[in-house]
Amino acid sequence: HDEDGNCVFYSASDIPAGYPLRIKYSGPSDPSALLAKYGFLDEQALGTFCKMMNMQTEMTDLGLTASNMLFYSNGEIAPEVYDCVLYSILGGSDPSLQQQFYDAYTSGDEETKQSFHNQYWEYTLQTIREHVDQTLQDLYALSVR
Repeated sequence: HDEDGNCVFYSASDIPAGYPLRIKYSGPSDPSALLAKYGFLDEQALGTFCKMMNMQTEMTDLGLTASNMLFYSNGEIAPEVYDCVLYSILGGSDPSLQQQFYDAYTSGDEETKQSFHNQYWEYTLQTIREHVDQTLQDLYALSVR
């Protein structure tokens, strides 16, 4: 603030007179950064990144990025999350089955892919539940700071 009480901003580049100044707090699909940095969530956000940081290799193998890995505010989970989790599970138990799933995934063979999902559903669900429970605990811990 200056001596007259005006708020003063400095810019690294020229800004035309009358141009609006805005602050972008986070991306449209991941409001959790708001909680971590500013202490609040954007409750209008449609979803949040699922934060399965332990599956970076699997995400890369499947050609996914964090923007594919979403939990939606209506309770739905992006199909890519299920695919990535199952791919990880198969890699830990039987690399040849993981390769078969990968082949179905990359070729668009939905029937084979769905067959894998049906067979391993309970393991996929357990992994996602454990992750969601841990994420909720982490978010709660951040919110009470």
